[in-house]
Amino acid sequence: MKKQLFVFFFTSMLLFGCNQTVQNKLPTYSNIQEAIKGGLQQEGVTNNAIISQTEIDNNIFIFYVENDALGISTINTKNKNYMWYRGQQYMNIENNGNSSPFLEGTIETQDKKKYQIIVGKINDNSTKEVIVTENMNRSIVPVDTKSRIFYYIKSDKNGTLDVEKK
Repeated sequence: MKKQLFVFFFTSMLLFGCNQTVQNKLPTYSNIQEAIKGGLQQEGVTNNAIISQTEIDNNIFIFYVENDALGISTINTKNKNYMWYRGQQYMNIENNGNSSPFLEGTIETQDKKKYQIIVGKINDNSTKEVIVTENMNRSIVPVDTKSRIFYYIKSDKNGTLDVEKK
């Protein structure tokens, strides 16, 4: 019950309370690498903070860790210019007595595409991967060795996700 209430609260915060106002004019860059560099400078983090870069549906997602929380930004393309966009607050995963807490929610890109995400933190150093099950399909997801954070992201379509340690 606590877990369901927490997931509901977190999802509500993501959808209603934590969205940043989109600036009318985002800084533009001539290529993806410049957009990442400029975006990280905007966020006040270094390149070492990046734990992963993933492309889904022509959206490039940058996952990075800042003060033990996960930041998710996208690189958007418009008229051959690239822009860094972070549309939600950092996701901080607190332990609260759970040895491996995780959160589920929906994130939205600048072009209004929605993605379902699970973000978790594994406190057991021996766990290197988790298994995410979606409609009977299992995916092995790596746990970042430094932050102990893992994530799984997919297009926001119907389906249930479940997480287990490997």
